[in-house]
Amino acid sequence: DEDLILQYKFYPCKWTLSEDIGWLSHEQTMEEVVYNAPDDFPGTGSSYKIQALLTCDMNGTLKQIAAVDIEIVRPPLVLVHGLFSSSDIWEGFKKHLVDNGRYESWQIWCWDYKLSNSMSFENNSQEVTTAIDRSLYKYLIMKYKAEKVDVIGHSMGGILARYHVQINGGENVNKLITLNTPHWGSELGNIVVNHFPYLLGCFGWKAIGD
Repeated sequence: DEDLILQYKFYPCKWTLSEDIGWLSHEQTMEEVVYNAPDDFPGTGSSYKIQALLTCDMNGTLKQIAAVDIEIVRPPLVLVHGLFSSSDIWEGFKKHLVDNGRYESWQIWCWDYKLSNSMSFENNSQEVTTAIDRSLYKYLIMKYKAEKVDVIGHSMGGILARYHVQINGGENVNKLITLNTPHWGSELGNIVVNHFPYLLGCFGWKAIGD
């Protein structure tokens, strides 16, 4: 508020939080204060509200002159399906999270790459990156600031998510959970390579040695 700034600009002022959740940067300025969200979401629902309070020292008397509502929401949740699958596998899980008040429907992104779900990791290497970018943009459209997402990957989806973290650094990933993901390789793949190597040529595949 411009009038508020003009009225109290010559008094020492400081912003504080109504609860010890997150922290403030530049809290001793009236206009440049920035709220930083906590590493872990504080509530059990889809959002949690606190206030930023502005207090001025008027010749030894503290006066609260402003209170700004802050709504904290969970990071976007990106769900990545696996081999020969599609985003349809997540519908029940998404419904459970929404019905239990953990998320709003728009906070969950069930990413779909069914057209390439049987192709190589290399072919699908950018799928998780694209999913994260779009989910963060969705938050921006909804007028929320988010810089990181939570990712759950099933089967090959877990491999693709891990690939994104390892190759791109993972700065935009808050938490990564993998479900039934063959991080040490596929047992079926080992059987084919060891006992039926000619099948690799039938599909144009090649084995990578140790």
